[in-house]
Order: sequence, then C-alpha cells, then structure tokens
Amino acid sequence: MKKVLIWDTFPLSNSGGPNGYLYNIHEYLRKYPTSQITFLSDILGQQTKFSDNIEVKKRNRTGIFTFFRIIYNYCWRVYRLCDVIIPSSIDLNEYDFIHVHSINQVLGIRKKYPSYHGKIIVTSHCPCLWIDEMLTILPRWAKYLRPFAILNECASYDSADYIMFPCKDAREPYEKDKRISRCFKKNEDKFFYVPSSILDLEIDERKIQKFEDLGIPKDSFVITYFGRHNEIKGYDILKEVGKSLLDKYPNLYFLCAGRGPIAPLKHRRWIELGFINNTNELLYQSDLYILPNRETYFDLVVLEILRSSTRLIFSDTGGNKFFKTLQPEETSELYYFDIDKLDDLLLLVECAIKEKELSAESYNQKGNLNRQLFLKYFTIETYMNNYIRQVNDLM
Repeated sequence: MKKVLIWDTFPLSNSGGPNGYLYNIHEYLRKYPTSQITFLSDILGQQTKFSDNIEVKKRNRTGIFTFFRIIYNYCWRVYRLCDVIIPSSIDLNEYDFIHVHSINQVLGIRKKYPSYHGKIIVTSHCPCLWIDEMLTILPRWAKYLRPFAILNECASYDSADYIMFPCKDAREPYEKDKRISRCFKKNEDKFFYVPSSILDLEIDERKIQKFEDLGIPKDSFVITYFGRHNEIKGYDILKEVGKSLLDKYPNLYFLCAGRGPIAPLKHRRWIELGFINNTNELLYQSDLYILPNRETYFDLVVLEILRSSTRLIFSDTGGNKFFKTLQPEETSELYYFDIDKLDDLLLLVECAIKEKELSAESYNQKGNLNRQLFLKYFTIETYMNNYIRQVNDLM
C-alpha cells in the first residue's frame, strides 16, 4: 500500500483550478479518511511558512540580462508560487510519493529537499501552458519571456517521476507547442490518467438565491456562464451569442459570474454578478450552460453542470472531448460546437430555446441524464478508488 503526500501549498477553496480540485478531495477525506493519502497542510498545521520558489537576488549586472531576469521573477511572484519550509520533525521519506499540483513547484522541491528518496507526481491544472495563461494578464512585452518559461516547464516534466492528467485529451492545449509536445513524447511512459471529480451537493430550494431575486421572470430561458472573462475561456464567443439572440428572444437572459479583461455585453438581459460563491444554486435553476473554451484542460465547471442536471453546450476541444469516450446514450444531453463556427453554436442554442417552449417539463427531464452521468463517473468516491488503485500500481 503506497502512501501519498498531497503538496497543497495554497489555500483550498470551493472554486476552480488546483484549489477547488484538492478542496473536494480534502473534504471527502475528512469524512472517509485513508492512511494512504495525507495533505501537507494537515501535518504542518500552524507551522506552515511560505517562501518564493525563485528569489530576486541583487546583482551588479546591468543590461538586457538583468531586465529579463527581474521580469521573469516578477511573473512567478504574481502567480504566488510558493514552496514550504518543512520542519525537521517531519520525515518526507515516510511517503512513497509527493503529488504536486503546480508544474512550477517540481524543481523547487527537488532542490530544497534532496534527501527525499520517493517519487514525485505532478498534475497541472492550467487550461493551456502556464506562461500562456499568465500572458493574458501581463503587459504585452512579457511575451518575450515565453521561450524561457517553456524551457522551465519542460524541465519540470522531465524532473517529475510521474505525470497525472485527468484524460489524454487534456494534453491537447499543451501539445500545440512543439517543445512541450516533444517533452511529453519523451516522457510518455510517465503518464497516467484519473478523471477529475467533485463532491455531490444537496440543494435546499427554500434557502437558495432565486432567479426572481435577480430580476429574472419565471418563464425566462436562462443561459449561464461562470468563469474568467477572457479569450482562452471564450467569453467573447459568448458575447457574440448574446448579440445575435437577445433581441430575437425577449424571454432570453444571460447570467454570468467572474471577471476578466473582456468587458461584458451591455444589455438589460445580460446580468453580471462578479465573483460569487453560490454557483451550485444558480446552476440548479439554469436552462442551459455554454462553455465556449478555446483551450481547456478538464474544467471542473463541467462536473458542476452535470451534477446540477443542467443541459450543456461546450467547445470541441481539450478535455471536453473525454465525454466522447463514454456511451452515446449516457451523453445525449451534451452538445459540442466548433469554436470557429458561430452559426452552429447559435443553431444549438435556438434549438434548446424552442425545445423548452414546446414542453418545459420534457426539457428539464432530459437534463437528469447529465445528473446520472455525474453519479456514475465523477463522484469523489469513484475518483479515490481509481486514484489509489493506479498509485498502488506505480513502481
């Protein structure tokens, strides 16, 4: 029986990315603990101390080298990449594996803890290469850092003993870069796959925030989107849908949450909530979710949508393609579209609107198929069984 130390050096929260991914697992293990899985934050408790993986050191050098060195370090600090100082009372070698959930921490662990003789598993959670995600929020001149950052990402994968992704299709946005593609092929024997999961939730209809509270009438058709407002997430594609259909269908509403560099559509039936913590309540009432990612890894919001019995239209890219490997009768309420074919997306949305107009009861019942899909494949219990079984098989 192998033992794994989950290297959680960031706050866990019911959100996206590694924070939400590990939050769901941690909450499950509080109720159903196993001696095989330990979270670093649990054994450190209040002893946790953080320090940056890469330090900015004052040098006497001047010129272009120093300029790029400072900017490179700045990029890492922006993302709050931290490593942990482990007290001498804790023996890391009690664990067969350290599982890291940030690609940029692998090299730091290797350097800081050379006495650790176990294996390192790494899982990335970015919808694309880490540097490409950072470039969406950094100044334009930061693009010159990209080659150096990609070299670092390749070195991290090379240094890891195993690489765990939720599915093989999740590699797609990474492998569009030739250097990463070559790196993955070189490390092919390190890969193993465990589909992501989230906790199940029960909705108390008496306590939830209702659409009516947000000014949305009961007979409306509500399309939801909760995520970053940027091009990678396809928020601009969603806006085009709104521009084309809001004036055509007077009972159509868009309900969005999150923020980003792309400004929302200005329309009285386009509602923005900013950052929220009750997406599950709103998804439960939603008629349709559009997930228009240009690039995607394996978005946890997909699992939240399935859990809530909501119908889904999503882009035919990355980890979204995983659902094509399941039985067609199980995924009949999942609809794909090509991000370069807006007309196809509009047709799917209009078909959904008209279907509900014919029979709201039938429309909602079909959404229950997505709920059944979640219960069969994506509960934390299923995840833990798959994860432990595969880890035990690692050498």
